[in-house]
Amino acid sequence: EQIIVKLDALDKKYEKIVFLVTIYQGKRREQHFGLLENAYIRAVDAKGKEIAKFNLSGNNSLNGTRAMIFSEAYREGNEWKFKAIGEPRSTDNFVDILKEFT
Repeated sequence: EQIIVKLDALDKKYEKIVFLVTIYQGKRREQHFGLLENAYIRAVDAKGKEIAKFNLSGNNSLNGTRAMIFSEAYREGNEWKFKAIGEPRSTDNFVDILKEFT
């Protein structure tokens, strides 16, 4: 899957975007990142240069986790900045995670 975000096209009222990855209904289906093979999430800039990447498989520290706060993009003046986070969570409910940012 691929998501393209045109940050410069966003209204000025948006100051931060948080990027999450979750396993849909992971708890109910008893799935977690530790069971995945060849899974990763990454960010690339407009020129295709990779600026952040987290492997979601083959990492024992992700056993039991079903979501990750991957990164955030935030405004600093008239410029957008990017911050890699990589914070795993056991929940598969992205709404619970987003409540932390409101």
